Amino acid sequence: PDEKSMEGSARSPLLLKFEMYPEAIAVFEPRKFIAVGSSALTGNTWDGQLSIIGISGEGQSDKMHKIQSVRTTAGITSLAFAGVTDTPLLLSAGDDGDISCWQTAKGVEKPLVPKPVSTLRGHGSIVTSLSVQRLRESTSAPPKSSSQLLSSSYDHKILLWDLAVSAEPIGNYLSHTNYANQVRWSKTDPNAFFSTGKDGYILFWDKRGSKPSGGLRHSEEVSCFDTHSHHLIFGSSSGGVGHIDMRKVGHSKTAASHTSPIVSLDARVCSLEFSPDGAHIAVGGENSQLHVYATEQLDSATKRQREKQRRNISSAPPVTMQMRSVFGDFVRDIKWISSIKGNNGCEV
Repeated sequence: PDEKSMEGSARSPLLLKFEMYPEAIAVFEPRKFIAVGSSALTGNTWDGQLSIIGISGEGQSDKMHKIQSVRTTAGITSLAFAGVTDTPLLLSAGDDGDISCWQTAKGVEKPLVPKPVSTLRGHGSIVTSLSVQRLRESTSAPPKSSSQLLSSSYDHKILLWDLAVSAEPIGNYLSHTNYANQVRWSKTDPNAFFSTGKDGYILFWDKRGSKPSGGLRHSEEVSCFDTHSHHLIFGSSSGGVGHIDMRKVGHSKTAASHTSPIVSLDARVCSLEFSPDGAHIAVGGENSQLHVYATEQLDSATKRQREKQRRNISSAPPVTMQMRSVFGDFVRDIKWISSIKGNNGCEV
C-alpha cells in the first residue's frame, strides 16, 4: 500500500514484493516466521511459490525479509502451520486439489525442507481453505496446535484429517450444494466447526456427526467468516459484512433474521479476521482496501440496531473504523500477529 493511503495507522506498513501474486498467509509466532503462498498463471496452468518471511526487530523498528522460497507445481490457495514443536509442519493447499505437507527445520538460512514430506489427497477440485485445530489447556493459556486438520474445496466437501494417524481423511462432510468457501474450527468447543459456501449457507457442525448440527441461509454467497466468543462475522460476495450473535440463533433457518449489517465494501469480501483478543476485526476484499474496525460496542450496538431495523429506522454500524489502507490489487488474506507489539498489542 501507498503510505499516503493509510488512514489512522499507528505507523507505516512493512512491505515486501513477490514475483507471483500472494494468495495466502500463515504465521508461526514462536519463531517469528510468516509463510506466504503465491500463484501465477503460466500458459494454461497455475504455478506457485512458497516463501518463508522472517521478522526482526521490536515495535516500531520491525523489519521483514525473505529467508527462503520454493517453487510449486500448483497455485497455492491456503496455508496453515501444524505442530507443537519449534519445527512445525507447514501445510499448503493447491488448486490441484492436493494438500502438501512441508517439514520446517531449525536452520535460520533454510528453515523449510525444499520438498514435501507427504501429500494429502482426497479432494477432487481446488482446496479453498485449511484450518488446524488449536486447543487451550486453560482459559489463560495460549492455544496449542493439535494434529486435526479441516479442509474445504470446490468439490463441495469438507474433509477431516488426523496428521498424526494417516494421510487419508478420517471424516467426510458433504452438505454444501456448491463450492465450500471456508471452514474453521470453533475456538471454544473442540468438537465443533463452521463452514460457509457459495450456496449461501453458514453451517454448524459437530465432527462426530456426518450432517450439520445447524445452519443459516444467507441471500447470497458467503465468501468468508471468523468467530470470537459468541460473535460470528461473515463477508459476502457483494461486499456486505454481517454479524451474528450465536447465543440468539433460534429455529429460523434464514440468516437475515439473525444478522446485523456492519459495513459494506461495495466489492467481494475476500478475508476477515478477529484480532486474538477480539477487540478488532480486519476486513479486506476486491475493492483493494484493508479496513480495521474496533468491535468494543458490537453487543450493545447490535441490540440497538436490531430494534431500529424492526422499526425501519436507519442505524449507525456497530463498529468504528480505526485504519484504512489502499492496495494496488485485491486483499486476498489477512492474519494477525499477537507477539509483535504495537500500540494495540498486535499487528495485522
